Amino acid sequence: MSSGSDPSRSHAVGVLFGRQHLHGCRATTTVFGSMRYEYASVSVNNDDLESALRDLLHALELDELPTPIAGAIPTSECYFATRPINAGGGNASPRTLLRESLRSTTAKLDQLAIDVLNWQADRRPLVSIVAAPLKRVEQIRAAIENSKHSLQRLEPAANALITAAVESERKERRDRLVTRVFLGDRSLLAVMTKGTRAIHWQSIPLPQGDEGTGIVSIVRSVEAAYSACGLENPPASVRIYGRQELESLIDRQWLADNLPDDFRWLECPSMKPEHMAR
Repeated sequence: MSSGSDPSRSHAVGVLFGRQHLHGCRATTTVFGSMRYEYASVSVNNDDLESALRDLLHALELDELPTPIAGAIPTSECYFATRPINAGGGNASPRTLLRESLRSTTAKLDQLAIDVLNWQADRRPLVSIVAAPLKRVEQIRAAIENSKHSLQRLEPAANALITAAVESERKERRDRLVTRVFLGDRSLLAVMTKGTRAIHWQSIPLPQGDEGTGIVSIVRSVEAAYSACGLENPPASVRIYGRQELESLIDRQWLADNLPDDFRWLECPSMKPEHMAR
C-alpha cells in the first residue's frame, strides 16, 4: 500500500541518458516509510532527446508532477582521472589540470564540460578530474529544463553505481579502499574507490566463457594504478556485483588464489540499466 495519488508523497527519479535509449527509475516513499521502485525504458529516435525524455516521464507517470532528476551519463562517454597535487598546484584551473592529466596540448578542451574535486587520502592532497562532451551535457540540461522538471545532478554512471554499492554496506566499512567490479552482459567495469569517491576506473569487454580471467585481469589492471593516483597502498578488498549465475561456473579456489583475501560476490548493483538509473 502506498499513499496513492497524494501529491505530498516523496518522489525521486533517476535517468540514464544513453545515446539510443533512456532508462528511468522512479522511487516513491510509501506511507509506511519503505521505498517502491518503478522502471521504464524508451528509445531515442533521430537524436530527439527532449521527446524521449517526455515519453519516459509519461511512462513513469511524472508528466505533471515537478520532480528533481538525478541524471547519469554512460561511463564510456566520460574521462576520469585522479592525481596527487604537487606543491603549488592546488590553485590550477580545471582546464590546466585536465590538460596535464591528458598529457596533450591539442585536446579541444573548449568542447568539454570539466569538473574537479579536491580531497585527501592517506593525508595526501588529491584531485579527481571528470570531463564529458559539453554539447551532450547541454543537450541533457535543456531537455530536462523544457520538461518543467529540475536537474538535481549529472554524473558518470560509474558514480551512481558506487553510491548504491556503498549504501548497502555497514557504516564502519564505508570509507575503506575497495576495488568494485560491476558485471554486465557483455562488459565489465572496475572502479578503485574510497568510500563513495571514485579514484580510477577501466572498462573492458567481458570474455564470454572465460569471465573469471576477465575479472582478475581488470582488478589487477585497475589496482596497478594506485601509486599514480597518489595512494600509498592498493585496495585490500574486492567486491564483484551482478551476474551471480557466473559465480558457480568459476573455480572459487582459483579466484581466491588470484584476488585479495577479502573478496565477495554480490547481486547488485550491476551494469543493468535499471541499476544505473536507480
